[in-house]
Amino acid sequence: MRSLPVGGAAAPAGPAGTVLVAGPDLAGARREVDELAALFPGATVLAPPRSTVPAVIAALSGADLAHLGCHGLLRVDNPTFSALRLCGGDLTLHALDQLGAAPRRVVLAACDSANGFVYDGNEVLGFVSALMARGSTAVAANSAPVGDPESVPLTTGVHRALRDGAAMAEAVHTGRAVLDREDPRQFVSWCVTTAFGGG
Repeated sequence: MRSLPVGGAAAPAGPAGTVLVAGPDLAGARREVDELAALFPGATVLAPPRSTVPAVIAALSGADLAHLGCHGLLRVDNPTFSALRLCGGDLTLHALDQLGAAPRRVVLAACDSANGFVYDGNEVLGFVSALMARGSTAVAANSAPVGDPESVPLTTGVHRALRDGAAMAEAVHTGRAVLDREDPRQFVSWCVTTAFGGG
């Protein structure tokens, strides 16, 4: 577990151990990882057709910072098969839960990725809880569907703040500041993007 430097700021995110993933059929997600690659030179970039489930799982294990821009698919009937859409298949919550060490910080730029399901004993099952159980100290995720192109400025702002040493909650706040709240689609992104954890 990493500790926070004096003053409570998170350690800056650097290019070493940074993984940037774009799923298929999302022009905004592809543009997003291209912009983020400029912020994090040397990052591992997996965009279609290279963003396959095996490649993404291999890259995520133990990474410092990960960005996943892809379709989020919720399965209310069987939440362990909720998934992030990648090339050639889906990265299910079950597969993510089998990941060795999760990235220290994760930005899930995917619809409904913040949602969890409560089971007997008040256990919550979802992407955020699975990542944090595997060692992530902070996750940014969306609690509702968001527009593909509209989320690009927000996530770029989040990553710029993370690169400069902000904690996830501060980075999400900074990312929201660039959105036009008069635009209904950008306002949705402003409302539903949430930070979890203290990293």
